[in-house]
Amino acid sequence: MSELTEGLKRIHTWFTKNRPEQISCLAPGLSREDIEQSTRFLPFKLPEEVYELYQ
Repeated sequence: MSELTEGLKRIHTWFTKNRPEQISCLAPGLSREDIEQSTRFLPFKLPEEVYELYQ
């Protein structure tokens, strides 16, 4: 697990514990296919961190 994923999980855990009413406002993550479909027009390849962030 990358540092980014670990950090995001820590943030999610904090919100779940301290602000449970706000955690329900977050959208679910996207699949890799959804991200690729949404960014297919870009003239460059996204770094893996972008996929990680939006998943």
